[in-house]
Amino acid sequence: MRSRYSAYVSKNYDYVLRTYTASKRADLTVSALEESASGTTWLHLDVLQTDTNHVEFKAWYAERRKTGVLHETSLFLKENDCWRYDSGKLHDDTGTVKISRNDPCFCQSGKKFKVCCQRKTGS
Repeated sequence: MRSRYSAYVSKNYDYVLRTYTASKRADLTVSALEESASGTTWLHLDVLQTDTNHVEFKAWYAERRKTGVLHETSLFLKENDCWRYDSGKLHDDTGTVKISRNDPCFCQSGKKFKVCCQRKTGS
């Protein structure tokens, strides 16, 4: 999960594509992944819970000068001794979030949002 997040941050869509299961990879292209992530700046990842093949996480992002969170429980399957992303269930709190400038930053830096991740959002 962390490597997939890092690949999105660094725009390494070839790697992201390779992390999907073979059945999902058949319907995807690097160009499609790049297009879907266009305009998104990834800010912070919180892994909330894991078990053998599920990972619940919150990935914070900025898009069009707004802050959002992707809250998902992902299913990973083992293929050829490698864990691959198969699917995910979005939680109800996924989407744009309202964070006040003086709120503590969600990245847990101890700083206020306005002097931390808000600067990365362009707002």
